[in-house]
Amino acid sequence: MKDIKFAIDKRSTVSVVDQIKDYIYIGIMKLKIQNGDILPNIEDLAIDLNVPKVAIKNAYQKLIDIALIMRINGHYEVTYNSNPNVFHNQLILVNETLKSLGETPEITILNKVVVKVSSDIAKKTGYPVDQELVNFTRLYKSNNQPLFVIKMYFPLDIFPNLDQIDMTNKFFYSFFRNEYKIIMSKTIRSLRIVSSNEEISALLTISKDMPIHYETTRAYDQFGRQIEYSELWCAPRHRIPSILEKDDIKKYFR
Repeated sequence: MKDIKFAIDKRSTVSVVDQIKDYIYIGIMKLKIQNGDILPNIEDLAIDLNVPKVAIKNAYQKLIDIALIMRINGHYEVTYNSNPNVFHNQLILVNETLKSLGETPEITILNKVVVKVSSDIAKKTGYPVDQELVNFTRLYKSNNQPLFVIKMYFPLDIFPNLDQIDMTNKFFYSFFRNEYKIIMSKTIRSLRIVSSNEEISALLTISKDMPIHYETTRAYDQFGRQIEYSELWCAPRHRIPSILEKDDIKKYFR
């Protein structure tokens, strides 16, 4: 990070803490700050920016909270590829990030349908055969460019009438907490590179068989019940940090 020069605007309505956090966050997103880079020492950066040390410490803590950096042997190191949840965390924050870059995010619900779990769906999702699920398919765009597609399955016995509710521009888990008193307490995720199929290629406007991110998620509530299974396909144009190594990033994101 020797080439990265921090800059803050003390006249801004954005707090110094968030300015520092966002500067690093966006630097990672644009691949200017790489996995393994050491962030400036808190004391030194506080002097350079003429801000309290606690502001730097709080900014770093926010990055720790979303698993982008870690405190290792007394210094703060960028470690965004150490945890598979990082990819998911960045997608959750995608609207905030895109807005900070001056882009216009958009979420469209492509499909909402009730399905009964078959043996094939049971094997894939972990739900029991014959359970009824509501399946949402959503497309995320920025500046009218498709970024990722996500298919989510939620059990109707836990979320009654969810198939009748308009979830446009709503955050599912905030809604679940408020309306159903259901809190997500655990997730199991896996992330890998796959070849895009015809359906996903058409939605993301990319070539068929192009290598893309594919993530699956199983989520559980405070009672240990599975409350979500989801599949996510992410377009190569999406610049959210991945857990890939540097050579893979160059290969798939050039």
